[in-house]
Amino acid sequence: NSLLIVWFLGPAVLAIYSRQRSLVLSLFSFVRHYAFVLIPRSSHLDARGDDRGLQQLLIDCSKYGLYIALPPILGLAIMGRPLLEVWMGKDYAAPLVLATFALGNLLVIAQIGTYSILMGMGRHGWPVVYGAAGAICSATLGYLSLKLGAGMLGPALAISIAMLISDGILQPYYA
Repeated sequence: NSLLIVWFLGPAVLAIYSRQRSLVLSLFSFVRHYAFVLIPRSSHLDARGDDRGLQQLLIDCSKYGLYIALPPILGLAIMGRPLLEVWMGKDYAAPLVLATFALGNLLVIAQIGTYSILMGMGRHGWPVVYGAAGAICSATLGYLSLKLGAGMLGPALAISIAMLISDGILQPYYA
């Protein structure tokens, strides 16, 4: 979608768009690094055949993932404009795009632990397929939205919707 933004809207708009996305990606990266600790635990439970333990681990990691993700996501959605104005200046604030990324990634970030559990079990193949399909859908929706003149919000919605479906809904359902 970044390449599409440059093509349709120019590199200056990409700089603004990228700042909004980078705040949410920073949170994603933070949670993902802490979720890696679930890989050995889920591998151990799977090797022992402890399905009840795996189910409880999945429930706990989803619950605590939401506890971790909700406050910063709401903070970005509500206070994104002042944060961006202090960090980058008024010209880089696009609060609706930031709120779209933040709220659209709430379930995705909350379910990062689910992927770690599936990795520990060696069953992360389908979620990778879901992610690839989501990327294709995101690019397609991003292109269509830019072609229709949606500006930066179109690709933000495209990415958020595709990731919500692939990583926030299908992946936990598979797990």
